[in-house]
Amino acid sequence: MKMIYPNAQELNNIFEIVDQFIEEGYLTVNENGLALKCGDRAMVCILDLSIKPNAFEQFTTEKEEKLGININSFLNVLKKAKKEDKITIGRNDSKLILTLWDYDLNRTFRIPLLDLTTEDLPQTDNLEFTGRTEVLTKVLEQIIKDSESISDFLVVEVNENLIFTTDNDVSDYKVELDNLNTNLLSLNGNGKSRYPIDYLKKLIDKDKKLFDSVVLNLANDYPLKIEHSLGDRVKFDFVLAPRVIE
Repeated sequence: MKMIYPNAQELNNIFEIVDQFIEEGYLTVNENGLALKCGDRAMVCILDLSIKPNAFEQFTTEKEEKLGININSFLNVLKKAKKEDKITIGRNDSKLILTLWDYDLNRTFRIPLLDLTTEDLPQTDNLEFTGRTEVLTKVLEQIIKDSESISDFLVVEVNENLIFTTDNDVSDYKVELDNLNTNLLSLNGNGKSRYPIDYLKKLIDKDKKLFDSVVLNLANDYPLKIEHSLGDRVKFDFVLAPRVIE
């Protein structure tokens, strides 16, 4: 197994998002690329990351590999990447070998591979959404920043417009984007649910480094799937449980 990712800082930005929610997980390496799918401890969110073979400068594997890693240990190496660094990923028995390199300096780190206990994740592939919209990440960042001073939840609604609301006993907040708004890239269907702001804040704070826009999929009192992509190279889905009021 050998993988060379041409932009180590980009890989760092991807795993900074993962690190907000996940402590440990299995990297799966096979002919489809490198993947990570796991949930946070409370199973409030599920992360599904897929990095395709064409994202790598070199990608070779003879069999499927399951690499158990501590996300923070992996990220601590990636954080050391300089602007021009590439990263080579391999393994040697019980170690993951990570080499940061450019044209005049190679730096090799070895971190332990872990034998992790796996948990059954809720199925997310068969979720059926009724509303879908694409919005600029910078706008979501502002909406979440505004909302967190009022409440710990954010209501997202898709109909003829995209609407964000929250409230408390004395105050409320609302943003409505119509199809003429340049911050709204697409809008289809309908649906309305409320979601925890703390999870959205952690996600969007890191998203803005990589993704100019994100796609929101939802339905009534239903999970929210936030789709991210870097062309056809990287796909990252974030599924967040709704906060349902009885």
